[in-house]
Amino acid sequence: MNASRQPPDTLTDEELLTRLRRGEHDLFGLLVRRHERELYGYLRRYTGDPELAVTLLAYFDSNQNAKTTAQRLGIHVNTVRQRLATIEDLLGHWGSAARALEIHMALRLWSLSAAP
Repeated sequence: MNASRQPPDTLTDEELLTRLRRGEHDLFGLLVRRHERELYGYLRRYTGDPELAVTLLAYFDSNQNAKTTAQRLGIHVNTVRQRLATIEDLLGHWGSAARALEIHMALRLWSLSAAP
């Protein structure tokens, strides 16, 4: 399949950047579709609901503090820790700054695209 005819969410990083530089696509839309499939879609497929994605976004928004996340979500801190462990099992280790930023940005884009 020709790269210019590929769906945007199947492009390599290099192809995506080239097309964005040409102004062919909306950056926000491309990123949402690309990362939604990888993160939110993956978590939802394995859990049946968005609670893991919501928990991880709240965790990032709480400066990666499980106690603050629990308070924000109205759940027990051990529930937060269990969900984070499940997320790590599904996505792999996300403790590096670069991977955490990538995941946080993807979840933020998902939350913005899902907003009414």
